[in-house]
Amino acid sequence: MLASGTSAAVVNEQLNPIVLNSVPAFNPSLGYTPYVVPGVLLLVLHQTLLIGASILGAGQWGRKGYWQGLSPWMLISARLTVFSAIYFMFSAFYVGYCYYIYDVSVQASWQAVCLFLLPFILATAAAGIAFSCLFSRRDLPTQVLLLISMPILFVSGFVWPVELIPTALLVIADLLPAIPAIQGMLTLNQMGADWSSIMPMWWHLWGLFGLFLALSWWGVTARNKQ
Repeated sequence: MLASGTSAAVVNEQLNPIVLNSVPAFNPSLGYTPYVVPGVLLLVLHQTLLIGASILGAGQWGRKGYWQGLSPWMLISARLTVFSAIYFMFSAFYVGYCYYIYDVSVQASWQAVCLFLLPFILATAAAGIAFSCLFSRRDLPTQVLLLISMPILFVSGFVWPVELIPTALLVIADLLPAIPAIQGMLTLNQMGADWSSIMPMWWHLWGLFGLFLALSWWGVTARNKQ
């Protein structure tokens, strides 16, 4: 077209008839930090709670202590209460203060965030108690649970497309509280979705809490008989 005498401005207009005006919806700064930090902070809460609860239990099974004189439900209830209280404070720091420090977009109200985090913390604490029954050495929970941190990050669906993840891995990942928690919080808090959009993930977390609560009771009962 240039060789035939057409002006450069006309050539450019004909080659690029549509001008793309890209407007970022959920990451206005197009930065790496606002994109990754929300999911990673929830993963940190999940992993540290799992490891902490597992270390506590692994260091007690097979030894004499107060835990032998308590019923399984009393022991589980006490640990759920203490861990939940501690991690609600951690959550207030991570999901509240750190979001503003790192300039992460916040769309949800604090009431909705607290309501969504409730089953997440309970389910993770119950999972930690259940996992603790698998170990008898305090050093093993950290080694095992740290190894699954990166796989959890990838199967959560915000750093790698869910469509490219094998279905078998997604089914296994649904058994971890971090997966529905990360997906739900990103949808609720970063994308501004209403409560009905994240309701399936909320009930998913309550279901995991019930599952791990039953496994905790079974595991603690078995350990106390040893």
